[in-house]
Amino acid sequence: MDTIFFILSKVVQFCIEPLNWVIAFVLLGLLFLSLRKPHLCKRFLVLALFDLLLVGWLPASELPLRAIENLVPKATLPNDLNNKIGGIIILGGAISGEQIAVDRGGDIYSFFSRARYKGV
Repeated sequence: MDTIFFILSKVVQFCIEPLNWVIAFVLLGLLFLSLRKPHLCKRFLVLALFDLLLVGWLPASELPLRAIENLVPKATLPNDLNNKIGGIIILGGAISGEQIAVDRGGDIYSFFSRARYKGV
């Protein structure tokens, strides 16, 4: 039963990614080209081009995100709480002041050891 869910999760993940559809459309276009079906080949290649343009155009993907981000008001912290914060961890990367941890290894651990001695 676990194997079925594993395979199903991989198929769903493949279908979710828009660039995988571009690859699938190009491969189907090449298949129909080799089968001498030019009208189907043309349709799948146009779909691949349309999908690539839609996915590749950066502002189209940023517009919905900007609308969602603008719905949430910016939080203000009191000064006493602002002085107690030594750093913030965002998606596995530690941020302290102007420095951003590039590696997930030693930089984060050294950050925590420094933060512990600061009393954070």
